[in-house]
Amino acid sequence: MGNAMNRSTRSRELQFAVLSKELKPVAERVLDRYEQALSKLNKTQPTKR
Repeated sequence: MGNAMNRSTRSRELQFAVLSKELKPVAERVLDRYEQALSKLNKTQPTKR
């Protein structure tokens, strides 16, 4: 019982490692776009705080 759980957890961690490796560049690109859009917004609009 415990062995099966350990194996599934390990494979899930491996899948997550692969996923994060593939998603990292995508996430960084999205973050870059987001920051660029935010800076454009901040230039065109006065900050409301």
